Amino acid sequence: MLCSAETVSAQTFPDLRHVCAQGIGNDINITWSPITDGCSGFQKIYVYGRVDALQPFQLIDSIATLAQNQYTHVGAKAISTTWNYFVVYKFLCNGDSSVSRTLAIDFNQPGISNIDSVSVDLATGRVVVGWRPNPVPDLMAYVVWTNQGANNVPIDTLTNTVFTDPTSNPSTSSQAYTLTAVDSCWNQSIINTVHRTVFLQNSFDNCGKSIQLNWTAYMGWTNVAGYDVYVRNGTSGGFTLTASNTSTQLSHLYTAFGYGDTLEFYIKAKDGTNGFTSTSNKVRIITRARKFSSRNYLSYATVIDSTSIELKLLCDTASDTRKYLIFRRKENEPFAKVAELNYNGIAQTLTYTDINVEPYLYSYQYRFITTDICDKDLDTSNTAKTIFLSIKSTDFGNDLVWSRYSIWDAGVNQYAIYRGFDFGAGFTWNSITTTVNTDSIYSDNGLPVDIGIAGVCYYIEATEQLGNKYGVQELSQSNTVCLVDDVTIHFPNAFAPNEINKLFKPIGANIDYRRTNMQIYARNGQLLKNITDIREGWNGTDLENNPCQDGVYLYICEVFGLNDRKLNFKGTLHLLR
Repeated sequence: MLCSAETVSAQTFPDLRHVCAQGIGNDINITWSPITDGCSGFQKIYVYGRVDALQPFQLIDSIATLAQNQYTHVGAKAISTTWNYFVVYKFLCNGDSSVSRTLAIDFNQPGISNIDSVSVDLATGRVVVGWRPNPVPDLMAYVVWTNQGANNVPIDTLTNTVFTDPTSNPSTSSQAYTLTAVDSCWNQSIINTVHRTVFLQNSFDNCGKSIQLNWTAYMGWTNVAGYDVYVRNGTSGGFTLTASNTSTQLSHLYTAFGYGDTLEFYIKAKDGTNGFTSTSNKVRIITRARKFSSRNYLSYATVIDSTSIELKLLCDTASDTRKYLIFRRKENEPFAKVAELNYNGIAQTLTYTDINVEPYLYSYQYRFITTDICDKDLDTSNTAKTIFLSIKSTDFGNDLVWSRYSIWDAGVNQYAIYRGFDFGAGFTWNSITTTVNTDSIYSDNGLPVDIGIAGVCYYIEATEQLGNKYGVQELSQSNTVCLVDDVTIHFPNAFAPNEINKLFKPIGANIDYRRTNMQIYARNGQLLKNITDIREGWNGTDLENNPCQDGVYLYICEVFGLNDRKLNFKGTLHLLR
């Protein structure tokens, strides 16, 4: 029991600062501010306590060290959580004692600490959290929490009122934070309102020449006054206000720019109650002018056969080209679009085969136009013109006349004249001469006596000069012309698979059997047989080799002559069983 008769002089008293219960243990920590002993009369510090306000104080312990300013009452919380304490210094000057005030265990939470704003630092791209000081007298620190879904996770403890989150990434999503205050007994305030940054995103419409800005609402203020949109052209210098939106307008369409500009934007949210502001993440859009092709070039146009011409296009992978529009004309007709080729931006070249042509009758011109992703025309290529060959027989030989190839970047180097004969095993071709690039006529007067089974045939091959600026050297071939008679062909009108005439087989002369074909149909239009070599004929069976019944059938035959001319025949035949 503390003795009431003890003398206490008017001097400095120890300040009992706080009495704190250990968070997860049963000890109680007592802390005070020490005093000095100017008279060197110090004896001991006595710690007194009582389990509650209705019980008398008892001496708990004594301390022989003047400088000591804390004491741990081991296991006291297991006895009671309503302890009261004070300390007494004995003896000081003139034998006096100095007694502190009495304090109970501090279980009081500090008042709520409110965040003023969470904002993105435009220079660092990190989130900055700011708040005003908590007025609790024994404030020890603040705890900053990040909100992750339904959970709040502490990320730092600090004593000042501004925090920059070094791990934040506000350019990928809205970042959420809350705050608590902690006193000297580690009593913590209630977690209050979560604040979320404004998250800004953009989309650039190159075709429409516009930038769409969209952002999330600022969360945490009771009254958002609105949002200001700031822009700058370039990556340095100041931003300028370009639009002010209400609190419900979370988008803006920006069009005041030119192709090639580099633009940066951010949003400033405005608090309508306390005047706080919050900046969003910054976004950058690099606009650019349309990229035209540096090699918009038709490398060649060459005849493949009597119904097709092949084109080769050089592509520029760095351009905005997404389609190649192929245009064609013959003689003096206007150009007409014949094809659209989609482009993936990867291939260095594209080839296209035009199968709706008659190169044995005409020379064709081609060019292409490139379009971009906006379906706007970018570039027009050079014009390529095929070689058209014609032949006239004379008393001395054969006169060849051809239209010159155009247009190659390096021009034509020479024309090679090829002559071919078929002696039963297919055509054999040989170059009989070459001419300079300005020639377009030649007389072949040295014909052999034996010209084979198909007559004499010719084609012209042009070779490009060296020095093409695109690093290519191309060839172009003309149509093939044969001096042979037209096709003659005879179709039987009946056959008997089980008798002497076992096959329905056309017979003729000057036929190109490689391309000639025939189909057999029933009278109801059902296809019964597709014959790719008419020399094999039809044996009276269907597609599954089942015998067809006695009756009348229809044939359709597409016949190609050795002179490249095509004839179509159709008629009926009688199958006899």
